[in-house]
Amino acid sequence: SKDLDFVETLCGINCLSLLKLFLPDKLKVASRDLTNLPLLEAMAETNIPIILSTGMSGLSEIHDAVNSISKFHDKISILHCLSQYPAEYQNINLKSIYFLKKEFPNYKIGYSDHTETTWMSPLAVYLGAQIIEKHLTLDNYLPGPDHKSSLLPEQFEKMVLLINNISELKQKQEKIDNSKICKLLEIN
Repeated sequence: SKDLDFVETLCGINCLSLLKLFLPDKLKVASRDLTNLPLLEAMAETNIPIILSTGMSGLSEIHDAVNSISKFHDKISILHCLSQYPAEYQNINLKSIYFLKKEFPNYKIGYSDHTETTWMSPLAVYLGAQIIEKHLTLDNYLPGPDHKSSLLPEQFEKMVLLINNISELKQKQEKIDNSKICKLLEIN
């Protein structure tokens, strides 16, 4: 009812049996599985678009993953990611978005955000990210590695608003009055 895509992260070839029950809009490959080429090829055979998270991989491993999938289809998105929960600012290196866009010009490039902020993903969009992955939680103190770096619903809503406003700012070519920029970004 919200017109959202359903994305499923599969962590083993046996998990593909879930696709008998439903067909997600996209399949996601977690950073830890990027080098599992048999899994990537089995996922690619489904012809479902694939999102690759690259947090634990070097450039040659990303190329190997893309090459494995592209034997079956080219509906691939690549996420810059830091596999640290929560991610420390000095390690994020958002300029990797530029690098990935240059290295993989035929694919969508995005960012998997593990920071504790609402503003890192909008900044990634400003730098060219076309997809954002950000975890959502109802309680940052629940057990598990993801909750501390996840956003509460009201924070998530603010992040989406910031992303939409950044996207609007990126489309403007003329000089924009600072008060208009502050209003779009909700800065007082």
